Amino acid sequence: MSEDAVVRQVSGIGQRLLGLVLSVIVGVGLAVVSAAPASAAAGCYGPNCAGLNPAQFGCEADAVTVRTKDVPGGTIQLRYSDGCRANWARATYGGWSYLEPHVWNPNGPSFDWVQYNSAWRWTRMVNGLIEACAGAHVWDFWGSYQGWHVAGCA
Repeated sequence: MSEDAVVRQVSGIGQRLLGLVLSVIVGVGLAVVSAAPASAAAGCYGPNCAGLNPAQFGCEADAVTVRTKDVPGGTIQLRYSDGCRANWARATYGGWSYLEPHVWNPNGPSFDWVQYNSAWRWTRMVNGLIEACAGAHVWDFWGSYQGWHVAGCA
């Protein structure tokens, strides 16, 4: 066999081996991407969501209310996003009262409201992989404090 033929044969083997290695790398890469939590697109997950605004990280897209409490002039809710594995509180505000929602992990940080729209005021998030609680301070229209109310923990 000539030297050129040997080089072509070795070169062909090298190309096939390179193709096989690249296929394995791409396959493993796809497996890792598909194993990532759904919240990867949202940008936070569990404890990494703590202190972030659920509206800015897409966590409200799959959120459900896990605890709720009617209080004078409104409602307090503990919300949970399965995709982000995070909780936050939200409260109505309007009519004759003002509600200031809070969310916390027992023995952890507490956050009050960060943003609102025409119907709700909500807090930053806390880690949803452990217990989380929601409550609110309530004031009436004249600024008289009506107390602290807890929606519950989940």
